[in-house]
Amino acid sequence: MEDQIFAKQYLNEMNIGVQDNIAFIEWHGALSSEAYRAGHHEFLNLLHEYPYPLWLFDYEKGKYISAEDQQWTVQEWFPKAVSLLPKGVDKIAVVIAHDIFNKVAIRIMTAYLWNHNVEIAFFDEEMVGIEWLKAV
Repeated sequence: MEDQIFAKQYLNEMNIGVQDNIAFIEWHGALSSEAYRAGHHEFLNLLHEYPYPLWLFDYEKGKYISAEDQQWTVQEWFPKAVSLLPKGVDKIAVVIAHDIFNKVAIRIMTAYLWNHNVEIAFFDEEMVGIEWLKAV
């Protein structure tokens, strides 16, 4: 598969796309529940079309995620997302948020992934996470 670079943006606060065969979601602030969920659905649509085994969740500049959206992510979104992971190298890099409330929420939500044979690692910087994803 060729390296593709494309991205969609939601309310200037979330980017979803692919670069160097890494599917990514990148937050840049607070999102309404509607935008948060729409962006996550768009990521699933991307994975249906192109089943990338390497994912980057960049929460570094993200803000608070509501309790309802956290619950929705764990109970509804993660199960759908995990079902789309192709066989092979399944790695997810998570760039931790600066916002303390978001940092805690991300750790709690991503705990779901530990039970699904997904290799997951947490990073303070996006480039370190990308390097880890590319290492085979």
